[in-house]
Amino acid sequence: MELSIYEIENSKGRKTYKIFADNIELKEYLSKNKDKVCKDNKPMFKANEYREYSNTKIKNLSQEEVEKYLSEM
Repeated sequence: MELSIYEIENSKGRKTYKIFADNIELKEYLSKNKDKVCKDNKPMFKANEYREYSNTKIKNLSQEEVEKYLSEM
């Protein structure tokens, strides 16, 4: 399964980043959340498959962390 990260912006300009399996999932999410948009409707990052790594945990990233991570790609 391919996973993609999309940049989502709400009506107040706050940006978040969400993972969806495909563009259909993104469109379903946006149809349920009318105050949110994905400007390009294109993923910022794609991965061919999900991989789990030992000794890791999920963490909410700050805007600075996201920008740094994306600039290093």
